[in-house]
Amino acid sequence: MTITIDCLDPDIGAQIYPWVLWKHRRVRGRAAAEILIEQQQKGLERLVARGILVKVNSVLIPGINDVHLPEVAQVIRSKGAFLHDSMPLISAPEHGTFYGLTGQRGPTPEELRAVQAA
Repeated sequence: MTITIDCLDPDIGAQIYPWVLWKHRRVRGRAAAEILIEQQQKGLERLVARGILVKVNSVLIPGINDVHLPEVAQVIRSKGAFLHDSMPLISAPEHGTFYGLTGQRGPTPEELRAVQAA
C-alpha cells in the first residue's frame, strides 16, 4: 500500500494543504493539518498492524518541508513503513496545481538528492 505523508508538524501542514474535507465540512489552516496528520498516522499504524507493507511518499517542497522531511522519515520508519520515497514537487504552471499557480518552485536535483540522502 502506498500512502502520502508530507509532514508531521501542523504549522508546516497548514502551508501545504489549503483545506481538508472532514465530516462533510471544509476545515482550513492548522486545524485542517492536524486532522490530516492524525488520520495519516492512524492509517500507517493500522496498515502495519495488519501486516501490510506500506510505502510512504513525501513531496519535497523547497522552503516549506525540506528541512522537516528527515524527521518524517525517522518517524514513519519507527512505525514500520518499509520504504520512504521523497519526490519532487511538480510545480510548473501549465500543470495547474496549487503550487504551480502560486509560483512555488520545485526542488533542484541537488536539493532532492540531499533530502533523499538525509
